Amino acid sequence: MFREFDVGDPLLDAYEVSPHAVFGRVSDGVVRRGYARAPTRRGSSDALKFTFEHACKAHREIEVLRKIGEHPNVIEFLGAYAPYGARTQRVVAFPELSGTLTGFARRGLAREPADHSTFTYLGRQCLEGLSHLHRRRIVHRDLSPSNLLVGLSPCAFAGHMRLVLKISEFSRARELPDPEISGPPCKRRRIDGKVTGDAGEALKDQSFAMTPAVGAVMYRAPELIWASPESGTGMDVWSFGVPWYELLTSQVWAGGDDEQSLWAWIICRVGAPSLSLLPASTRRQ
Repeated sequence: MFREFDVGDPLLDAYEVSPHAVFGRVSDGVVRRGYARAPTRRGSSDALKFTFEHACKAHREIEVLRKIGEHPNVIEFLGAYAPYGARTQRVVAFPELSGTLTGFARRGLAREPADHSTFTYLGRQCLEGLSHLHRRRIVHRDLSPSNLLVGLSPCAFAGHMRLVLKISEFSRARELPDPEISGPPCKRRRIDGKVTGDAGEALKDQSFAMTPAVGAVMYRAPELIWASPESGTGMDVWSFGVPWYELLTSQVWAGGDDEQSLWAWIICRVGAPSLSLLPASTRRQ
């Protein structure tokens, strides 16, 4: 945690920040509110993520954010600030939204039954954001209601505010390799600009070896639980399906808070996977 800023800190040139105003916590740091100093934005606030991760991991998140580009359902990347003097944390700036899907669902369910049309509307936005990420070969790997931000945004056509969902928190995201460049040795050929053969299938499946133990336990895909050496965009689709199942059915998807309990619930609900899909080490257990 930082105690003070040093004179000349570039972060202070852009924002007025209170070291005690923490309004959010993420897996690798805390989020503070920063008030813009620019004359054109004076009084407006942004979310400043002070990351506690190793510099290499923080840099990797920034690189992923830069590769994502702009999309209405993905949080905008406003800039990054390297550690400076007494401030040892790297800071990443994002627009500030009202809250998370978790808070939105709780407030709505507390007042009246779940509004299926609203959750369906938000779900479509989430899928559109995921589609954008996956087209750029980015896997989020930590999709959960606490990492989905919900707020109001001006609607240019209707002349009023509309509900918007944005995917955030990319500290655990990874970029999949381009199968044309780094895929397995195979015979490649193009038909109408598309890759066919083994490379084409690799692009379709978007699988790659990654660290398995990531993401909130309740929303982990099966391949993360059984520590599959290869995982890809499918894990994001699974992690999307769990909270929307709960929102639309008002039922808890699974009980327990550890991988063993979750694995037992998954088998009960959808059945056991084929042994051919499991890593050799898991088959022997």
